[in-house]
Formats: sequence, structure tokens, C-alpha cells
Amino acid sequence: MKAKMMILAGFFMLLSLGSCQQKASGYSITGEIEEGRAKSVTLELVDFTNKVEKIAETTSEDGKFKFEFEKPLDPGIYKISIERKNLFFLSGGQNEHITFKGNYNTLSNLTASITGSKMTEDFNKIMVDYAQTNNVEEVLSKVKEIDPLASAMVLINIFGNSPEFADVHVEAAKKLVEKYPNAAIATNYQSLATNLKQSYDRKMATEKIRIGEPAPEIAMPNSEGQIMKLSDLKGKVVLLDFWASWCGPCRKANPKVVELYNKYKDQGFTVYSVSLDGIDERSKARMSPEQISTSMDNEKKKWLDAIKKDNLSWNTHVSTLTKWDTESALLYGVSSIPRTYLIDKEGKISAINPRFNLEEEILKAL
Repeated sequence: MKAKMMILAGFFMLLSLGSCQQKASGYSITGEIEEGRAKSVTLELVDFTNKVEKIAETTSEDGKFKFEFEKPLDPGIYKISIERKNLFFLSGGQNEHITFKGNYNTLSNLTASITGSKMTEDFNKIMVDYAQTNNVEEVLSKVKEIDPLASAMVLINIFGNSPEFADVHVEAAKKLVEKYPNAAIATNYQSLATNLKQSYDRKMATEKIRIGEPAPEIAMPNSEGQIMKLSDLKGKVVLLDFWASWCGPCRKANPKVVELYNKYKDQGFTVYSVSLDGIDERSKARMSPEQISTSMDNEKKKWLDAIKKDNLSWNTHVSTLTKWDTESALLYGVSSIPRTYLIDKEGKISAINPRFNLEEEILKAL
């Protein structure tokens, strides 16, 4: 995953959270920080582009501080700065009474106890679960059940500002604007999502392969030398998967592909796997014929061992064992892996690199 928004660093993985039961009106933020002594405490409103607005400032006494407001804070992301230590929380514009507890020497959202912010609690739980499971589909399901602001925070942390996730951000931004039409954070996120969408559209316009166009033919040998054509699978929904045994993200993605293959193979879904294992011509030029022969045998073994270990049970596995010189990879403009293309029953591209919504795209095409 590429760079995340810097203001969010250290914001997730809160360890001790709870829902506020207090019914008092207004808004208060209380801190009880051990080893805090007398220190300057600042409350700031921040956004997804690192813009900062100071809201209030006070000084702690024996590590204790309190901010009180007659009205709720505006919906948004807030940062408590205690000299060089920062704590973050979310506000939805309701009456809330938030309490921070922790030790100044180790103070962060990782170590602090934060109670009174239901939205922050929801955000934290999803992020902690994701850190343990890496289940993106589960995340996409859960964010539909929480406040749109917390949802936006989850998506920014998991997907960052990569253009390929623009559609996810656009949908989340729409819901955030609907819930908080007058909130600056909603406008801020909508602008970010729009820019990401525009970047993604520009990128897709330069791609060799485009959605709605026929999938270029691939005819490559399997491990026994038999030529297997992509077009022979016409009539089925096919995931064209460029991968390699040495590719960590590819291997990490394989269990989900296996799960979906087993789930939908009887309904007409299959996988055509193109391995980029092997040796490219540049590397071969530095090797003797004996070295090339030995290395090719080793590369083939790695490929077949990975198929077995990852339980890739479909029979359409092909490779010329030429790594990045593989003709089909050049044909499809593959410059990084994993790279996948979902092909519909008519042999046309229906989705490109559907890593986080693959099942949804499969169901659309079946």
C-alpha cells in the first residue's frame, strides 16, 4: 500500500475504548496523563490534507487538563497535542464527553485509553481487526454499518490516496456529504475523492487493455508443453492472473482466489494463470548454457511447487519461464504483479485488477 495521509500516523490501533454513557449537554475533553506535570495542551481540527486549525489551548496541572464547550464540536478529525505528544479522535457533532488517560512518556493512541467517542471506537475496532486478518472484503462490508466519517477514516488508512481505489473513496465521500452536508471535512474528502477519480481515469486512458474490449489472445504452454489458449475458455467467466512464485503479494492473494474458484467453478468461473517465473534474456546473456539449463529447471520447480503449496487446483497454468520477457505480459502491459483481468463470457474485459471487490465483479459477470 502506498503512502497514507501523514496526519493519520499513529491514529489507529487504539487499545482501550468505550462508549460514553453520560447524558450531559455540551462537549468536554478531559485528560489524565501520568508524568504529565505542567505542559501546554492544544486542541486542533485537522483534515485529510494536513490543514490544521487551532481550536483551544490550556495548560495541564499535575497531568490533568480539560476543555469545555457549550456546543458540540463540528464534525471532523481532532488532535490533542501535549507538547510533542499527539492524540487523535473523531467527532460527529453530537454532545460528547471524551476522556484520555495514559502515561506521558509512552503517550500515543496505541497506549492511551480513550472513552466517550463511539465513532472513534468503531474506527479503531475495524482497524485492529484488519491488522489481524487483512480481510479487505470484510472491511468494505463493515464500513457500511458505521458513521460515514469513521468509514472515510478507515478507507483512507487502508487504501491511502492511490488512484486505483478512487471508486471506493467516491462512494464513501457521497455518503459523508449526505450525512454532514455543511461539514468542511465532508467537502475536503469529496475533493480528495474527485481528484483521485480523475487521476485514475487519466491512468486508465493510457492502458493497453480497457474495460469492454475483447481480451487479447494468449496461447502459452503448460508445464508439460501443451499449448493452452485463453480463447478456449470463452463462455466462462475467467480471471486472467499474472503472478509468480517469488511474488509475495501474489502468494498472499492466492487463498482468496482459491476460495472464489471453489465457490463459483460450478457456475462457470475459472482462472487462467500466467506465471512470470523463469529467467529473462538479460540474465541469460550472463550465464553459460549449463547454468541456464540448471536455473530453468529450478525456476520450473519453484513454479510447480507454488501451485501445489497454494492449492491452485485449476488446470490452466501456463508459463514460458521468461519472467518479464513473457510475451503475454508485454501484450497486456503488465509492469507489476499481481495483475489480474476479469473476462466475461463473451471474452471481453469486465474488470481490471479487481483485488478488493473480486467476488462482486465475478457475480456481475456470471
